Amino acid sequence: MQWQGLLVTILLLAFSEGCAQSLPSGGCEHTPAGPFGALVFPASGSTAVPVGVGTLVLQGAYFSSSPRAEVTTQSGIVVVDAPIGPPPSPLPSPLATPAGLGGLGYGSVAVPILAAHTTYVVSVTSNCDTSTFGSFSTR
Repeated sequence: MQWQGLLVTILLLAFSEGCAQSLPSGGCEHTPAGPFGALVFPASGSTAVPVGVGTLVLQGAYFSSSPRAEVTTQSGIVVVDAPIGPPPSPLPSPLATPAGLGGLGYGSVAVPILAAHTTYVVSVTSNCDTSTFGSFSTR
C-alpha cells in the first residue's frame, strides 16, 4: 500500500512540474480541463440567424474570473474578441438546453451586425485554454 502513496506523490509532482514549465511569458496557467459549455442563443448549429442578432448567450464553466469569447468566421477572421459579460435579462428565447450543463451559469457577448450567409464559430478562452462552444450561420 505504501508504494501506491508514493506513486500518487510522484505523479502529482510530475504534473505540477509540467504545469510550472508550461507557463508562457504572459503568465497564463493551464487548467487540467479547459472551459466547457455551449452556445445557447442562438443554439449551436442554428441556421438563418438574423445578421442583427446583437447578443450571443453562452452557458458553461470558465475556471477564471475573466473568460473571453471569440467569434470568428469559418475562415478564421476574428469578428469579436471580448470579455464574457453578464447574461441579458430576461434571457432570450428559444434558449437551447444542452445536456450536462444544468446549473452552470450564463454569460453573453455583444456582436456587431454580421455578414449574411456566413458561418461563425464561438470559442471561449479561460486561463490560456480555449474550447469551441458552438457555431451558427446567418441568413
